[in-house]
Amino acid sequence: MQEQLKKEEEANQKNEKVIEKVKEESKIVETKLKKERVANDKLNDGKDKVQAVLDKLKKPTEAIDSTLSCLSCLTFLSEPKPLTLTCGHSICNNVSHMKFLT
Repeated sequence: MQEQLKKEEEANQKNEKVIEKVKEESKIVETKLKKERVANDKLNDGKDKVQAVLDKLKKPTEAIDSTLSCLSCLTFLSEPKPLTLTCGHSICNNVSHMKFLT
């Protein structure tokens, strides 16, 4: 009977050591997790700032795109001398010839 109690006591001590190790490892993991959350928050803030800058840069280029695009076919005016209408809009020479032919 005493041997059985002694074995149970030893097993309980081993279990307590395992529990303490698990608690220590859990604290380490929690600390790492907190650091990762902070780093993740910083990355998200940086991402938001970059996106805001990109949005600001996109607005002027949209205006330029519409100015440099053919009013009819909506492609960029890549020809050397597009036809500029009296209203100020421009169209490709190819489009202007097709419109007048039909």
